[in-house]
Amino acid sequence: MITTLSPEMDAWLAEQRLLEESVIGRRMPGAAVLQDRDLDVVPPCPLIEAEIDWLWPRYQRCSFPPATFAKRFACTPRERLTPRGKNAAVKLAYRFRRQIFGKQAVKWGDELFLSAVRYAASRAGGPKHATTTAVGSDSPADAAP
Repeated sequence: MITTLSPEMDAWLAEQRLLEESVIGRRMPGAAVLQDRDLDVVPPCPLIEAEIDWLWPRYQRCSFPPATFAKRFACTPRERLTPRGKNAAVKLAYRFRRQIFGKQAVKWGDELFLSAVRYAASRAGGPKHATTTAVGSDSPADAAP
């Protein structure tokens, strides 16, 4: 340890060293320190595969501003979407919900948008989501064995 001429300066240097050690790995001052394990956690996608299959081509047909991530992301084939990419697809589709569902979608929140996607996907012939399955429906999934 380096000692200076005054105890105040020694205390200040010790505090600076502690601060330097605590910010190792930061990219800029004030940024949160990211650990590798933080990046491995992927929240579950709010939509099932059949609903994303219904939503993805409609999202790709939207008109995007030039040179944006949304436009580049729309060029991704459906098969190459990772779990993290599926979450991003849902969030981006929510931003362009007016082009997918029309004017009435402008005032929709997250939950109403997700329920509209679930309903539309179930009407399109895909597997029904647990929240959209009607009691007593005549789908083959409800038939007795």
